[in-house]
Amino acid sequence: MEYQQLEHCFQLTPRGLLQVIEKLVRDRKAAEETASFALQAVHELENHILELNALLTEAQAAIENLTICNEASNTKPTNQLLPPQATWIVNNTWLSLAANNPLITDIEKKWQRGDTQYALALMDMYNREETNITAEDALRLRLLKSAIFHSIDDPAMSMQLADSVLRECNTRRVNDFVTFRQLGGIAHFLRGKNFLAVRDRRAAYMAFSHAMTAPGYEQQARRMKEVAWLWMVEAGQGQEHKHKEKSGGGYLPASKITASAVCNGDFEEISL
Repeated sequence: MEYQQLEHCFQLTPRGLLQVIEKLVRDRKAAEETASFALQAVHELENHILELNALLTEAQAAIENLTICNEASNTKPTNQLLPPQATWIVNNTWLSLAANNPLITDIEKKWQRGDTQYALALMDMYNREETNITAEDALRLRLLKSAIFHSIDDPAMSMQLADSVLRECNTRRVNDFVTFRQLGGIAHFLRGKNFLAVRDRRAAYMAFSHAMTAPGYEQQARRMKEVAWLWMVEAGQGQEHKHKEKSGGGYLPASKITASAVCNGDFEEISL
């Protein structure tokens, strides 16, 4: 059969051969357009599913918060559920709380001054020598260490520390649901920052959705989630543009949007 088709091509006149080539070109362009539309549809469906999953996560967090508030009204003072005198430090990476352990506050101050290695050394010394440290403070110190490593551009170590805290929080929640759920939310926030640092936008989007469970982190997590969503949209537009035109004008690549996000309708600089 292939031999007969090849023989038929040789028997064609130059005009007939040109018509065959033109038809092949048209068929190829039609196939490319169909594939492009299909890829765009799949991308839009994936984004829609991701958005629905994030909304479900936030709804579950809101329901848990209502349950916790109702239970806490009989067990804990309300002010323990909200961070008093909270201050974001070091490029909105860490929320410093006035109620923190004094050592944690001391480490935060050294980190803010740029004494990063001193802060890490002090933290390691405290972990070695302090025998009466509570589980909550131990995990909070590890989260602080994760934040410091993120600030010095070591997302791998930062992620490793945040993941270890998250695993431990999941096992300890049966003992103190509120405390370890909040610490887990902070771990998710740091994971989201690290995912953004390595351009894993989808994972960052979901991590920031889970970070809504940490008091004081809700607004910043929501803003960073918008950053992740913007990057996903830009990446999708860039992919669509790539199918249509290889060069010239077009969409701004997501890799060029370093730290800008649409917040409340305006572009605002947000440090990663």
